[in-house]
Amino acid sequence: MLVRISALSAFLILVLIAAGCGGGGSSSNERSSGQSSGSGDGSKTAFIDEADSVCTGYQAERQPIEVEIKAIEDSANPESPQNLRRLGELLDQVIAAAEVELGSLRELEPPQADEATIETMLDTAQEANGLGTEAAEALEEGETSAFSKLAKEIEAANDRAKSIAESYGLKVCGQAP
Repeated sequence: MLVRISALSAFLILVLIAAGCGGGGSSSNERSSGQSSGSGDGSKTAFIDEADSVCTGYQAERQPIEVEIKAIEDSANPESPQNLRRLGELLDQVIAAAEVELGSLRELEPPQADEATIETMLDTAQEANGLGTEAAEALEEGETSAFSKLAKEIEAANDRAKSIAESYGLKVCGQAP
């Protein structure tokens, strides 16, 4: 059964990486440069810098959760009801942090020409978060088959959000580790 919990833990780590703005991994030092971003003109570069800064903060918040997921995976009985409940609780924590991140991203003002693209990305990430809440509940109740079904839906939504983020040019928010 360790194979199943390993897949579960890998999925949860994927959710940790992707929840919010569709990905993570690059350092903030890799941000675009060379274009003015301080003029308040709503430039794409300024928006990307601001959004990536938000995502960098989210990445820092998820680190301790990743450590705990790994500890559960490495425990003597990773699929115990107690551990499944805890994994569900950890997923809830991830979703709560992602909701804060999404709220912060929604407060940013993208260039007017890009508003629809950014809104689609954020709405898709929001969809994944909603499914994540359902998945966490399934885990907490020990319903691993329901969790597996939801996991596939979450992965698809995260992939869509990540694709939009990457296509737009987000560096931290849109890049896989």
